[in-house]
Amino acid sequence: MLERLLEQKEAITLYITNNDGLTNLTYSEWELVKNILNILRPFEEITKTASKEQCCISEVIPLVVTLKEYLSKEGPIFAGVGTMKNELLTSLERRLGETIFQRENLYVATFLDPRFKMNFFPKDTKGQILTCIKNLIKRKYNTVTEVDLESSEDDNIPLSDLNKENTFWGTFDSIASTSTETTKTKNMQAWVNEVITYLECSTQPKDKSPFEWWEAEKKKFPCLFIAASVYLSAPAASVSSEQLFSELGNIYEPKRNRLNEDRAEMLVFLHHNIKKLNFSY
Repeated sequence: MLERLLEQKEAITLYITNNDGLTNLTYSEWELVKNILNILRPFEEITKTASKEQCCISEVIPLVVTLKEYLSKEGPIFAGVGTMKNELLTSLERRLGETIFQRENLYVATFLDPRFKMNFFPKDTKGQILTCIKNLIKRKYNTVTEVDLESSEDDNIPLSDLNKENTFWGTFDSIASTSTETTKTKNMQAWVNEVITYLECSTQPKDKSPFEWWEAEKKKFPCLFIAASVYLSAPAASVSSEQLFSELGNIYEPKRNRLNEDRAEMLVFLHHNIKKLNFSY
């Protein structure tokens, strides 16, 4: 609504001028509207991103970290709306603070996404995250190997010292471009070599599909590919599931209320997936 209001500023001003009894917004009020949009626009971007079918849980941590970093900025783009920005940041910290880095499914999925790897983890948790991933892989593959994974100097760059842009996706790119590599290993076995080699690979662009990357690299990383197939399979939001229920509601209608569950499931599957076959009626 505010976006449309700002886009129609000239038309609104002209309309108000030609109609008595209406008062136009002042220049400072228009600027306030613009700065409010600067705060709210990233929330819309994240909602759209998380609602896509291709979005998986590996994007949760990067999006939250980027949003927190964006809301922590100061500058003229937030003039007059500092209180609103701080309240949103406080609420974000309360709801999605450090707890997201303690959930195995989130941090492992983020690590296994070639677009993110270790770039979006706080510098004081990167060692802990690597240890957790090491133990997880050891537990999954029942291997007992001593390994020392040390972060490079680039891992110690604070988020506050990164090159900042005054846009949400500019902030995202500045964090994602941080290099993370491992350099020292002991008694390396197959899966350890995979982790080291994987971290040494260049970070992929944010518009690159992690699924296509893993499909192309699965022979190079057979152990990590199995883990990626599991952890990158979960969607980031419930939108897709809700859409399936809506589709089912359109199939189970009063004139088809005796449709058995197997047939209904087949119809929902076809309705949801037939577009992927480029089928036209």
